[in-house]
Amino acid sequence: RVTAIPSSRDKQVENDSLKQALTNFEKEERILSKRRSRAAANPELQNKPIHIEPAQPWRRFAAGAVDIVLTLLVSVFVAYVTFLPETLREALMQWQPVDPSLALPSIFRFLGLTYFIWLVLSSLLISGWGQTAGAHVMKIETVTNRGEIPGIKQAALRSLSQTTTFLSGGIGLLPLFSKRKRALHDVMSCTVMRLKPSQND
Repeated sequence: RVTAIPSSRDKQVENDSLKQALTNFEKEERILSKRRSRAAANPELQNKPIHIEPAQPWRRFAAGAVDIVLTLLVSVFVAYVTFLPETLREALMQWQPVDPSLALPSIFRFLGLTYFIWLVLSSLLISGWGQTAGAHVMKIETVTNRGEIPGIKQAALRSLSQTTTFLSGGIGLLPLFSKRKRALHDVMSCTVMRLKPSQND
């Protein structure tokens, strides 16, 4: 049996093929290295969104209602023991008519206090546990686009951006009824509200 001996031309073709494959490999490695460098220098690329199934709108509205009621109760208590005038306290306790000139300044202070308490509590609770009291009741939580609990800055941004949603006259809530189920403040803060996974998941 005679074994064919590769010619110099065949060897040259084989060497050229190996060189081309090596060149292509090095080129792909350089491209991947550049992508990794850009990702390391750009946090937005590192936080590329992953698929998260959002919570149903009715759960979010119910959680919001619970939070509003609890915030109002805290605000009423704080206002009562701090800045409400004695005459206004007595009138409220006895369900008597209140002088508008006396009540109006207290109403504005009460609204400001309520907003401040809600802003602080929601930011701290979301950054600490991913949930407000209402969200805990409805078994939903707030996470980032990567499925992680937001930090204090991102949680505060979310709470502040909710003001924009409310000032939009409800328009910012319309996306909740779309496929993505994300309100305006969700998009602005790069967060998602989802059903809280059970411990067995």
